[in-house]
Amino acid sequence: MSALNNLKYISNGLANNDCANVIEWLEQLAEDYDMSFAEVYTLALSVGPNELFDGLVSEVKLLSDTI
Repeated sequence: MSALNNLKYISNGLANNDCANVIEWLEQLAEDYDMSFAEVYTLALSVGPNELFDGLVSEVKLLSDTI
């Protein structure tokens, strides 16, 4: 997960979502969409750091709708 924490632009997305770090953001998504942290974490790794605030959210929404 350290690769996801090292990008400077991520700080803006975290601030916009009132999160201090990427882990907190992933925990928030998991809670908001009633998914496990492990599921959200795995998705975050698969979509990559450029999609943490767009593609990841879309994937989480899609999966939560099918459960």
